[in-house]
Amino acid sequence: MSHRLLLHTLPVLALSLSAAATSLTITIENLSPMDGTWTTPFWVGIHDGTFDVFDGGAPASMSVERFAEDGNSGPLMADFSGSGSGQLQATLVSDSGIPPLAPGETATMVVDVDGDTPSGQYLSFFAMILPSNDAFVGNEDPMAHRVFNGAGQFQPLELMLQGGAIMDAGTELNDELPAHTAFFGQNSPDTGVSESMPIGMHAGYLPAGSGGILDDPMFAAADFTQSAYPLLRIRVARTAVSATEDIPANFSLAPAWPNPFNPSTTLAFSLAETAPVRLAVYNLAGQQVALLQDGLLSGGEHRVVFDATGLASGMYLASLNSGGQVQTQRLVLIK
Repeated sequence: MSHRLLLHTLPVLALSLSAAATSLTITIENLSPMDGTWTTPFWVGIHDGTFDVFDGGAPASMSVERFAEDGNSGPLMADFSGSGSGQLQATLVSDSGIPPLAPGETATMVVDVDGDTPSGQYLSFFAMILPSNDAFVGNEDPMAHRVFNGAGQFQPLELMLQGGAIMDAGTELNDELPAHTAFFGQNSPDTGVSESMPIGMHAGYLPAGSGGILDDPMFAAADFTQSAYPLLRIRVARTAVSATEDIPANFSLAPAWPNPFNPSTTLAFSLAETAPVRLAVYNLAGQQVALLQDGLLSGGEHRVVFDATGLASGMYLASLNSGGQVQTQRLVLIK
């Protein structure tokens, strides 16, 4: 079966920057299992907190429809350029050189951002989930992910997305027919059966055995409705840090904010040096409900968003473990 993808990729577009611009590395990592979900190249935009990509419960804009159905980032980039709210935008393709982001692959780009201006303070992102009729990931709240504060100080960002973050644009019927489904046999854009539904959480692919996406061996592990299905990691970090710059002296887990929360909260922690780090969340029965970080991280400040969508109200424990040191924190989810 053909897995042709229809997409448009564009270069970095930026306004002129001051001499105080900070070099940042943006990294997108596909955490899906082998034979899991892919994504189109990732659009990212740095702006003043007013560029609203989409609103859940409302109809998709034309630019969201084109991106979510066909992987075409052009209309969204045009919207961003015309909004006057942004400093920089880019479309990140896989480091492998092949534009789609396969399971286990990363997409990396170095950009210069002037955090002293309002237009350089917030990050938004968007990508189509492959294969699909019109599935996507993106941030609904334009002020959810701040990378510079009002004083122009950089704030490292790390997001861990699970399958529950996948949205349905509501513009095309999820029939999973090859002729209608991007990366599954579609040969021209906008060929699916139109529907007029609001943007909402995606219900998942058709069940295995129905002749849809999950019956293709290439996507046998793409059922993103499974509990804690790993999807994506998004990181924004300084491109280069000297041996003495911005490295905290101690290992610490800062208070989560907000807490109590609904549905997400941010966990910030510090490392004195490069070390393996495991950050997980457990319920009071000791069962792990989310794995937010499990791997090597550089010394410095890190932030991870815990999205508790799909979890019941109650108390949870965040546990940060590195080099034999452990710190825990109570989290209260109120729905």
